[in-house]
Amino acid sequence: SSKRISAEEVLRIIEISPHTLVTNDDVNMGKPHPEPVLKALNIMKVKPTNVIGIGDTAYDIIAYNSAGLNKSFLLRGDVPLNKELLSSFTYHEIDSLCDLITTSRI
Repeated sequence: SSKRISAEEVLRIIEISPHTLVTNDDVNMGKPHPEPVLKALNIMKVKPTNVIGIGDTAYDIIAYNSAGLNKSFLLRGDVPLNKELLSSFTYHEIDSLCDLITTSRI
């Protein structure tokens, strides 16, 4: 959901160089619309059913579900979530990315 210039700067600071980066500048409709997710999948030439989504907002989960991803994970944080907004979507809550490794949820 970030602008490209912001996303690139943060990624540079934390020394991550993604193979694919889709930002708000690259799409007409941002999350919760699935367009950013579908664009990334198209660039990577992968099927949504072969991908999991990990996000920290309700909009991430809605976009992942709408794009048809295999599974969606919501990383719990300090920001309160509108659980009502997510009531019709499938997702698993996790406390950290390590939970993906230590559980059989994938």
